Amino acid sequence: YRCEFLNERAFALIRLGEYGEAEHCVRAVTERILDPAAAGELARAQSNYGVIAMRRGDWEAAHQSFEAALAGYRMVNDRLGMARTLNNLGLMEKNRGDSERAIRYAKSALEVSEDVGDTYLVGTHLTNLGLYEFKVGEWDDARNHWERAARLLEGIGNKWEVANVELNLGNYYRHKRDLEEAGAHYDRARVIVEELGEARELVLVKEFQGDLAFSS
Repeated sequence: YRCEFLNERAFALIRLGEYGEAEHCVRAVTERILDPAAAGELARAQSNYGVIAMRRGDWEAAHQSFEAALAGYRMVNDRLGMARTLNNLGLMEKNRGDSERAIRYAKSALEVSEDVGDTYLVGTHLTNLGLYEFKVGEWDDARNHWERAARLLEGIGNKWEVANVELNLGNYYRHKRDLEEAGAHYDRARVIVEELGEARELVLVKEFQGDLAFSS
């Protein structure tokens, strides 16, 4: 129970950007866990530390921690943990500029999340895969993945993620010079973020819309 609490606290602190305190929680977990039966909590701690290292730009430490977490999740057959860790490995590779490796990890994450049947994870992993594909010029693959992500995420009512996908689709159609279709996706994103009251995201949408008006 204590290790589970510390992992939860580390995750919350990471979201707040309190990496030093989060690392303290992670180390407390790794020092306490000696029982192989607790491999799942140890894997979670290693995954948390991987995120901390990634946020700090320490790619080697992040990679080692994520791989250790992945091995631990496999040991206890935690498929959700595996999917999330593979997704983090893809994000790490994207952040350090290797989009091809990011795509490989993202495809692996998607395969596992589809096997698990977690609609939210499938949708977000499709979104991330599309971003990496778009980066390397695989534009139509990106669009196909984003369109599927939008359908899945809309089906479970996750409006925030749908808005992000609509923005991505707007960028795709702007790249293709289909300004009418791009505008339609930006408009859908704007309606959602206005409904959610997300002022910061609304500014971003309006910037895209302004750029689109200038392009036309």
